Amino acid sequence: MFRASGPTELDRTNLNGIDLQCEPSALPPQALVHPTLGTVNPVTPLRNEAILPQSSSRKRGQERRAATFKRKAEERRAAAQREMEQAEELQKARMSYENELAAQNQLETLEAIVRNVSMSLNQHSLDWGDLLVFAFDPAHNPGRFRAEQFWHRPENFSKLMRLWTSDGATRSGQRLVKDFAIDLVSRLMKRESRRATKEGFLRLAPGDLPIQTNEFGLQNITKQLNLHCATTMSVLKAVCTSSKQKKTLTEMGKSRKEKVVSVAALSLLQEYNQLNNKFQSLSSLFLYASGVSRQGISVISSYGNSTSYSKLIARPNFAANVENTPGCVTAVKQRKAGTLFNLSQACRQMLREIAAERPMAVVYDNINIYFRSEQVAIGKKDTLESGTCATAFELFKASPEDMKVLDLNAKFINARGLTLDDIQLTHKESSLHLKCIEYTILDIIVTYGGHEFQRYRLLLDEILPSSEIKREVHHDRIYPMPTMELDEATIKGNIEICQTLFKELGLDTSTLEFAQFVRILAGDQLTVSRLRTIAKNRIGHESSYESFEWLVPIIGLFHLKMAQTQGILETHLGHSNSSRNPTSLAFQNTILHQKPIPTPTPFHTARDLIQVSLYARILHCFQLVSGNTSLSALANQLSLLDSQDSEDPPTRSFRQLRRYAQDLYQEHASTQKVYHLRQARKAGGEGSDAGDAIFEDSSLFIRDALELQAYTAAIKAGDSGRALISLKLWALAFRANGRSKYAQEMLYLIHNLTHVWPQPLRDIILNNWLLNPTGNPNSHVELDLVQEHLIFWIKVNITILIQPN
Repeated sequence: MFRASGPTELDRTNLNGIDLQCEPSALPPQALVHPTLGTVNPVTPLRNEAILPQSSSRKRGQERRAATFKRKAEERRAAAQREMEQAEELQKARMSYENELAAQNQLETLEAIVRNVSMSLNQHSLDWGDLLVFAFDPAHNPGRFRAEQFWHRPENFSKLMRLWTSDGATRSGQRLVKDFAIDLVSRLMKRESRRATKEGFLRLAPGDLPIQTNEFGLQNITKQLNLHCATTMSVLKAVCTSSKQKKTLTEMGKSRKEKVVSVAALSLLQEYNQLNNKFQSLSSLFLYASGVSRQGISVISSYGNSTSYSKLIARPNFAANVENTPGCVTAVKQRKAGTLFNLSQACRQMLREIAAERPMAVVYDNINIYFRSEQVAIGKKDTLESGTCATAFELFKASPEDMKVLDLNAKFINARGLTLDDIQLTHKESSLHLKCIEYTILDIIVTYGGHEFQRYRLLLDEILPSSEIKREVHHDRIYPMPTMELDEATIKGNIEICQTLFKELGLDTSTLEFAQFVRILAGDQLTVSRLRTIAKNRIGHESSYESFEWLVPIIGLFHLKMAQTQGILETHLGHSNSSRNPTSLAFQNTILHQKPIPTPTPFHTARDLIQVSLYARILHCFQLVSGNTSLSALANQLSLLDSQDSEDPPTRSFRQLRRYAQDLYQEHASTQKVYHLRQARKAGGEGSDAGDAIFEDSSLFIRDALELQAYTAAIKAGDSGRALISLKLWALAFRANGRSKYAQEMLYLIHNLTHVWPQPLRDIILNNWLLNPTGNPNSHVELDLVQEHLIFWIKVNITILIQPN
């Protein structure tokens, strides 16, 4: 065997037909020797050195050659790159030298020119100032000359200004340039202030105050400021922006800084002209509405960010005319109206314009404010102030042709009386009622049963019951009217209120046209009762407006809900809070560690207690009807019914949950079942074990509370058909719980809807006894609740006005 020192051409050649790619051991020794080499001494392998196959040696040699080739190629590229860089550096150096030489020559040329010009100017007793003034004076040189000789290179001007203001310049020159720059910027900013004042976008027009208040936005004013006061905004931005902030400021930070700059500019513009007070007036209006005290508004106004408190609430008075005012010696100084007064007058005028164009309705209620005196002194005593508040609103889907008094009178004459069948639910209404109750039960467990039941929300929304009388989602405009110092509790007071309301709306009640159309007025039970009494007393005895034939009173649905809530509370409250009556609300109120229920009970207190008790009972009853010990066990039981695919809706388990809800209502809220238990106890006599008083009371409570919950959901959804089903049931419930006046109002309402009101008028009333102030789905509220909210804010503002400052 021969030991090869490296790959050669012999490795890739066949000699005498012998394949050298085979194993060395398969070849004869003579075949491994080239004929021209002669005799070659055999090389003895080193000890412990492995003899590599010939193919491995060839491969290693190829890798070394490839690495060598790659290294040399990289060396050639690096050398070429160095040569290129050296050439570029040499070129730059040559160009720099040439530029320096040219600059030096230019400086020498300019120095020679300056010396010659200076000598010429001195010979004529002139200086460079005279030369520059002459060169830039438009009276002596045209604009083309100045543009071609100086302004065509704007960088020259910047260099010149920096030279005049740099540290190397003379102090007197620096002072003169800076003074001129300050004067120039001042004149520009003053010119922009005049322009902004002349444009009038910062003035508050009293007639358009409601529109300007609704459309006000700082971004819109900022755009106007950037357009008309560019220099002022640039200077203010430079004052409040550092060099670091220019690089690191975020979009939110830029927006905040822009607001700060805009507010500062608005404050300065108001100081320039007091009529530029739009921002300040609306700012003070916002502060006043937010409950800021007089002292707080006064402090903020001193900084220029709002008007003063006295200007805000000022009421106008007119200068006395000496000739027409007997005994007047000096004229009283005239005082202008404040923002609040102008806003009020503009809103009232806007309401009159709307009332003249389209049908309107009004809801009103009394307001009572009790002022307590904290001091025991002469003349200090508690007082009760009463008045009447009203709110007007546009009628939705209403046409004057559908509101004629003649049509109403003709329908009234031919109307038949109310029967028991009109109060009882029809088969269709009973079916819809069961669906509403089922939905209410399912909504309770989905909302309050835990996160395991939240997955049924979409399926629950799909089975939401709906009647044919459902209000469309519509944004209703409401218009608060001035408070009246009239007594709403009396018949005479209601007559005066009607006259005042129509006068405020700008309607002339003396014309025959007024009495030709129906006017809708809404209120609580007392208001509707008084209005109906007025109409009964005058119909047939008076004519036109005085006859009140045009009147259609509507009872507020929120007061009906309050009456039913109080009825449920009184029925199921119990006589004591002992454990002997665990279904009573008094006992459950004690278990919840809440304050004792006051008398009279506030509506929210009663409603919250009823809802908490209802939710707890419904969740417990689900465990009973499903045979589970907990809601988690119920959720696990239902999950086994669904498909393993998590993307599929849980329809099978939801169907089972619906069956549980139906069983719950039939077993734990059934009036018929309670009746049979009571009959069994009555038949057994005293001492009988028949019946279950605790179960009976709990079933009746669940029935009543579910009805109240279903009514609330129908109101929010704007579904008048579902609400009417509850009202028919409440007509009997009001009679049972002692609220006979509300029961009578229910009979009036059902009779009017069924037999008295013409179909177009009926549709108008059902479309407008609910309002949607936000325009969002599931956001309807009752008419009288809207009025109650406004009464609340009136009380809040009056409390702010009388608080010590």
